[in-house]
Amino acid sequence: MTNATAEKVDFYFDPACPWTYLASRWIRKVSAAKGIDVRYQPFSLLIKNRPLGIPDMYRAGVEYGLRVLRIVAAIGDSLDPDKANHVTAELYARVGDAYHQQGLGHSFDYLPVLEELGVADFAGAASDDSWDVPIEKSMERALELAGEDVGVPIVAVESAGSVQGFFGPILCRIPSDEEAVELYEHFAGLAKLGCFFELKRKKASGPSFA
Repeated sequence: MTNATAEKVDFYFDPACPWTYLASRWIRKVSAAKGIDVRYQPFSLLIKNRPLGIPDMYRAGVEYGLRVLRIVAAIGDSLDPDKANHVTAELYARVGDAYHQQGLGHSFDYLPVLEELGVADFAGAASDDSWDVPIEKSMERALELAGEDVGVPIVAVESAGSVQGFFGPILCRIPSDEEAVELYEHFAGLAKLGCFFELKRKKASGPSFA
């Protein structure tokens, strides 16, 4: 199915975030169903929350996430934009599935994935903090759209020359194909309403990856 509105979506992610992973499974379904161009953008929760202090229970995860994002930044700097986005999408999907759905967490070895994707040469970027600079620039773009007091997921919808970004959606499970498309239609509709800012309610449950 093609998308008559020619919408494009920027999806900002940290591989370690379970809520972002669930949202990524949603947007993958939407992209497959509607042919929407989804561009995956790095956002480090370690960098974002470092000034506030990282609780010990989260530190290993966000450090792992930053290593992956440095590789993403290096890939984005070196490859053709479409190729880089394709590789990033595949890398995040594979890492996210293993980390969250398979429960491997930060013990998952992403090096074989890099080899399969033909980007093993970028593995060294994981320990090179110079790649934090483009990650921070990506984060600045996201926070300019969604506000400084949020993390990820951040989803920005570009349609008819206008871009609106929001923190969310926060989902407790992976939606069905039908639910995913319906949610996106509502989400994109709100993005087109310039006076809309926020909806929120309490979380009824933790994330489920079944």
